[in-house]
Amino acid sequence: MKWLADIASGLVSPITNHFTTKSNNKTKVKQQQIQRLMNADDKEAEWEAIQAESGNNSWKDEWITLIITLPIPVIFISVILSVLFENPLIADAAKAGVTAIKELVPNYAELLYIVCLAAIGIKALKK
Repeated sequence: MKWLADIASGLVSPITNHFTTKSNNKTKVKQQQIQRLMNADDKEAEWEAIQAESGNNSWKDEWITLIITLPIPVIFISVILSVLFENPLIADAAKAGVTAIKELVPNYAELLYIVCLAAIGIKALKK
C-alpha cells in the first residue's frame, strides 16, 4: 500500500506546488506594488539625479535658456543704440519686437521666470 501512497503523492504534489507558487507570486507582486508606492518620492529623486548626470554633457538646457532670454539683451542694446545714434527707428524696431513676442508667446514673462529658475536649479512648477 505504500507504493499506492507514493504514486498518489507523486501525482498530487506538482499540482499543489503549482498553486502554492502561483499564490506566492501574487503575494510578491502585491508587495512590490506597495514598495513602489512607498518609494515613489525616492524614485523621483533618483530620476532627477539621473537627468542631472545625463545633462552634464548636454547643451540642451543652456540652448533653451539662451533662446528664451535672448530678446532681453537685444532690446536693451537696441535702445542704447537708438540713443547713441539718435535714431528713433531702432527704438521703434525694439518696440515692435516686444509686441511680436507678446503676440507669439502670450505668457512670455512666466516662461522666462520658469526658465531662469530652472537654470539655477529651482522647480517653479509642481505636479
